Amino acid sequence: NAGQVQVTFTQGQRITAPDPRVPVDTVVGFSSRGPNMNANTNQLINVLKPDITAPGIHILAGASPESVTEVNGLVGPYGAQGQLFQLIQGTSMSSPHVAGLGALMAALHPDWSPAQIQSALMTTANSAHNARSPAGDGPATPFDMGAGRVDMTQAGRAGFVLDVNGADYRAADPFAGGDPSALNVASLTDGDCVSRCSWTRVIQSSWAQPVNWLVEASSAPSLTVSVEPTTFTLEPGASQTLTFTAAVAQAVDTWAFGEIDFTASISDVAPAHFPVAVRFFSTLGQLPAVAQIETRRNQGVYTIENLHTVAVDQLAVQIYASDPQLAQVELAPDPTNDDPYDLDAGGVYTTLITVSDTAKRLVVQTLNSTAPDLDLYVGLDTNGDGLPAMDEQLCSSTSSSADEICDFSQLDDTLTPGVYWILVQNWAGSGAPTDSFTLSTLLIDRADTGLLSASGPTSVTAGEPFDVQIGWNIPNFTAGDVKYGVLELADAATGGALGSISIELRRLEDDVTLGSNVDG
Repeated sequence: NAGQVQVTFTQGQRITAPDPRVPVDTVVGFSSRGPNMNANTNQLINVLKPDITAPGIHILAGASPESVTEVNGLVGPYGAQGQLFQLIQGTSMSSPHVAGLGALMAALHPDWSPAQIQSALMTTANSAHNARSPAGDGPATPFDMGAGRVDMTQAGRAGFVLDVNGADYRAADPFAGGDPSALNVASLTDGDCVSRCSWTRVIQSSWAQPVNWLVEASSAPSLTVSVEPTTFTLEPGASQTLTFTAAVAQAVDTWAFGEIDFTASISDVAPAHFPVAVRFFSTLGQLPAVAQIETRRNQGVYTIENLHTVAVDQLAVQIYASDPQLAQVELAPDPTNDDPYDLDAGGVYTTLITVSDTAKRLVVQTLNSTAPDLDLYVGLDTNGDGLPAMDEQLCSSTSSSADEICDFSQLDDTLTPGVYWILVQNWAGSGAPTDSFTLSTLLIDRADTGLLSASGPTSVTAGEPFDVQIGWNIPNFTAGDVKYGVLELADAATGGALGSISIELRRLEDDVTLGSNVDG
């Protein structure tokens, strides 16, 4: 009949069995992992990624019998030809599993929002630590598997859900001053804890009868996690606010993981859990990674508010700033853009820069490109041959645009002295024989102290917020100019560093202009 399709399946014969040498639920090495970083600025985003995992390796899936691919205008075969089904892997296999389960959940609960469906899939996922790391030699962490492997046998029995609306997501935008860790999602993440950090979550019952809940926390030895309340009753449709707190048990400066487990009084209700990922970035201070300042004046003051450190009797505030070096580059498209280190093929620009032991910040950017897509790579020339190599790479910025950035003041590692190489690849050209772009290289040194000024309180009380003022007086500061700096806070009495903040001061058009019109 028109508009109807009938499909008949015949049970097939298994032709292969799972390889016993591969541990069950091993997270494949090429799977994307946390922590969640902004690809352009390397700034940490305090939301757990991945959210969840699903089967995505050696999936028997439908395929075109004449599958082709195109690279740089050259068309060639892709995959096994003449086959209607192939073993495929990747996001294109894992994602449909989750999308299909989401569709089933929407059919089961048509009144649920996408966020509520996501929370049900996450809280009921399999996280029993049978999931393995890529080498199969240890348990996977939340950065490997998120909340775990999806389990539809449990998701349909979720006893509560969490909701987030569009306004909540927009308010959490970190570049608009929002806090992503405050989103009402089924995970707890914070990479900037001082000595403790906390989260609030609101859960809503999805069960038709009252359910008594017991909440327990488990974690690595380096931290303790608590929840309030630990027991409560949820009536049908009712909500409960929960407060979670993570405290440092010993100084770590690395990520530590835990789990919040929910046990229901009704056996038909699925057990639930939240993954926890915490980094006590420093037991000395809680500072933003970057302060982005916009001004319409050549002279002004900007206040960075609500900073926190441990108690300091003599606070030292110092700012270093400099101007970038700009180079105009002409570059042909890379004919082998799948390999940026194939230097002989062309389509890449390389240069070297020396970083001394007094360097504070290194920022490399591509600007003003006529090519639609450039990629940027930066590494330390450890073998001294002056050539880029993949095993020396420290940063890659490979978005789908031509504006790329590597900012080493915002990476976890310190800026190691030595010779660094910079590689820019013309991944997709404009169609012209060559494309032009500006390579901006900023190196801030300890001697660069005159461009910007900074001041703060003479002392700090532990747990009490304080402000720091950034000042500038730049006569030739014109619209479009950007000044970069590093703000450092330290204990003057001990010389101990409390932390640093990357500064970006961007000049906009004047807010007031003066003119005259004189008639002769």
